[in-house]
Amino acid sequence: MTAEEGMAMGLGTVQARGQVTIPAAVRKAAGIEPGDVVLARAAGAGRIELRLLKRVSLEQLWARFEGPGVVDDQAIQEAMAQAIAEHVRSEGRHPEAPPRVAGR
Repeated sequence: MTAEEGMAMGLGTVQARGQVTIPAAVRKAAGIEPGDVVLARAAGAGRIELRLLKRVSLEQLWARFEGPGVVDDQAIQEAMAQAIAEHVRSEGRHPEAPPRVAGR
């Protein structure tokens, strides 16, 4: 981690729909660009961790599990999070949003 990455910080306000703007300095230091998907995780009382999920192909995901060795829970969770992010990108909507109705 560079000094710039470790020091980037800013304030955001939670909007009525739960949206928070990530300050530009933080986005830049973390390499977050428009259209990127981030995984949000509650990291304890009053703490949220955001993790940038870069787009990977299905072949790249399968390659992680090929060959001998033990697959750990973290690898499975990361693969699932990336697959969900890919699905969200392809659908263009949040995975918990209600299904689209034809004609609307």
